[in-house]
Amino acid sequence: MILSAVPKASRVYVCQRCHKNDAHWRQQKKSFAEPTNFMMSSLLIMKRKNYSIGKKLGSGSQATVYRAKNCDGEPVAVKRMRPPHADGVGFSTESLRETATLVLLRDAHPNIVRVQGVRAMRTGIVDVLLPLCSGTLYNLLKNTPNLSVARIRAFAQQLSGALAACHVRGVVHRDVKPENILVNSDGSALLLADFGSSLLLNGRATRVSSPQMVTIWYRPIETLLGSCEYSCATDVWSMGCVVAEIVRGGNPLLNLDNELSMLLEIAMLFGPPQPALWPGVDALPNYAKINWSSPERARPPMKLLLHNRNDVAWLEGPLARCFDYVPTQRITASMFERQIV
Repeated sequence: MILSAVPKASRVYVCQRCHKNDAHWRQQKKSFAEPTNFMMSSLLIMKRKNYSIGKKLGSGSQATVYRAKNCDGEPVAVKRMRPPHADGVGFSTESLRETATLVLLRDAHPNIVRVQGVRAMRTGIVDVLLPLCSGTLYNLLKNTPNLSVARIRAFAQQLSGALAACHVRGVVHRDVKPENILVNSDGSALLLADFGSSLLLNGRATRVSSPQMVTIWYRPIETLLGSCEYSCATDVWSMGCVVAEIVRGGNPLLNLDNELSMLLEIAMLFGPPQPALWPGVDALPNYAKINWSSPERARPPMKLLLHNRNDVAWLEGPLARCFDYVPTQRITASMFERQIV
């Protein structure tokens, strides 16, 4: 699990498959799937608790976030990630993946949340110290839906820049959505966070994993069709959905509750995927489940999807390319950032 980086008193060697300790874990180590293998990096491990936890700020399925103070008395946030089992044996895959990814991306970009320290406990709990922020982009759009054009541009640049920094280091976030994007204390900057679903490409263009990873409203068409391949293009589609949502005042571009409904809605907006233009799409598992009988038509102008706003015309072209059906033809995060300057 977390090996030499964890003090001996905190080390637990556990097989994530059968939860046996020590010798069995060592025997099974070679067969562990990523991200366990890249968790061996040296982490910012704190050997003792040098922070005090205060008020609970929020809770999710895998973790709870608290307001806290560090050893200097400065306000911070502590994300406490729970163990995978009630008996407190071992660390969850999500906590290992997120912790290692945060360390890998530390100082990679000012708009990626910066980890300040990690404390792993024998109970399987992992505390991660992070900057204390004012909330999430989701909360901001809910409370302040009509952002200025300057703020929209800044947020789009910050998000695309953060993702470009991830991608150049081979990290695919795989869950880009407003709830996973923090807003700093004065509301001027976004911080990409929540890397529990991230995937390391290890020098490859794509990696195979479960097709259920990305939150469905922000899931790209290839994943909705059942593709198990992830790439940087996965995040770009999600980024396009988020940027469109910012412009639309918090109104999601796509917000249906199952894969087939999402695919039909995408076809209504952008036309059905054409095997002649996207070779192999008809072999994806969910392609045959849809009646693609609607006539082929040109995509509607992006302006219509952005509520006919004239003040964001600079965004229409790059944003439309986030929704190219063929992943390899989709705009990259770095290209998007350059084109909206």
